[in-house]
Amino acid sequence: MKGKFSDYKQLAEVHFVRSKNTHSRVEEIIQGSKDKLKKDGNFLLAKLVVLEMKKKSIMSLVKMFSSIRIQEISELAFLKNQQQTTEIIDELVKENRITVRVEGDMVFWSEVKSVPSKIEIERKIKLVDQLNRVLTNKNTSVANGSGRLRPTVLYNDDEGLSMNPIDQ
Repeated sequence: MKGKFSDYKQLAEVHFVRSKNTHSRVEEIIQGSKDKLKKDGNFLLAKLVVLEMKKKSIMSLVKMFSSIRIQEISELAFLKNQQQTTEIIDELVKENRITVRVEGDMVFWSEVKSVPSKIEIERKIKLVDQLNRVLTNKNTSVANGSGRLRPTVLYNDDEGLSMNPIDQ
């Protein structure tokens, strides 16, 4: 795949690992392929991908810590400095993805849980009802137990009260 798609192949081969600075590696590839990406009209998209990767790094920290120092966020999310960290946190707040309270250099935060709409709730209830109907229809007899029972149990004359089903 040399030539036309080699820059994209490099991006596709990056393996995401939470404990490593993956977004910086992707950013390096993007900067190295800047001209090609601009020519293809994908440069801004690539930059958005990197920004979202940085946001996801911070979101994973939100799920792990209820409070943390700004410096620790920068280190754990592999961000360049505290200014970049606070800018990304501000964006997450504006997007209503997290709530934040800052006291000194400590950040107290939590993820914003979206409240499902009435339509979403009704759709999920219908889906659960449909799944229950399918399961009820499938499990109308013991023979249709979907492999949950051993076949020898089905043919045990004394219903398993005194005889081991394998001893038949």
